Amino acid sequence: MRKEWLAALILGLAVGAFAAAGFFIGGKSSNQAAITEAPELPVTRNSDSPDLSNGLEILSPANFGVATESAVTIAGKTNKESLLLVSSQTQQEFLPFPREQGSFEAEVELRPGINRVSVAAFKKGESPEKKEITIIYSTETDATEAYVGTVTDLTDSAIQIRTLSGEIGLASINENTTYANIIKKPRDINLADLGIGDYVIALGRVNGAKTLESSHVLISSAEEESQTLVQGIVNVFSSTDFIITDNTGKDWSIDATGRVKGSALVEGELVPSRIGDIEEGQEIVVTGNFDEETKELIAESIFVF
Repeated sequence: MRKEWLAALILGLAVGAFAAAGFFIGGKSSNQAAITEAPELPVTRNSDSPDLSNGLEILSPANFGVATESAVTIAGKTNKESLLLVSSQTQQEFLPFPREQGSFEAEVELRPGINRVSVAAFKKGESPEKKEITIIYSTETDATEAYVGTVTDLTDSAIQIRTLSGEIGLASINENTTYANIIKKPRDINLADLGIGDYVIALGRVNGAKTLESSHVLISSAEEESQTLVQGIVNVFSSTDFIITDNTGKDWSIDATGRVKGSALVEGELVPSRIGDIEEGQEIVVTGNFDEETKELIAESIFVF
């Protein structure tokens, strides 16, 4: 089996994966009946059906596309008066105002495997807008696209996958398709080890019938949750723990005790800012991970208007 192509991809996916999201391995369909042809499901391309209702659009690269270089340029457009925050598992970067007509570009470093990239646009006094795409980085594959989701049916020639959007995608397999389990300790597996309910990443190329011709199939854990972004007014401040109120009137408890990156816009330039200099009544944007147990937003970056 061609193990070399898996080396970089498996390593990155294993490091970035959380514990399995409750899926368990089931058996194959006992009658091995042919899978019903899936409804038309092209891989999402952000320029095909632009959604400008919120003024923010990611034009490229394609959602769930496969990249073979270690960096990718995120291109899009938004309101030309908006500030931008581009985030991934490897970086967070505030961008100054977009260029003329609201277009923007940002280079994002990729890690091997799954990369979730988000772009947020925000203006003072308004709610932030956010769009996300998922990019799979691998240097050892000729795949250009991917289906990611849960196996709902399986035969010796095809895998039916419920994607993250809730739609059904069909991935064909053959004797040249390779398989691996990247949960906990990565290892090569066979088709017989794949079961209904597994969370998988199928890599390949989409043909004219909208079927992904799979070259590689990986059993993984569910994607990690995206970061939370909140914009609001500081109404209680005590250095590293404070409360902000968003424009809907909801209060958010912020924990800024860790390493938090602070930024501010001064005369049109983004400059570092001290979290300790924040004052009650100021408007800020906070990004981080929401802790369901403590009901606090654990801050990673804060922008001060």
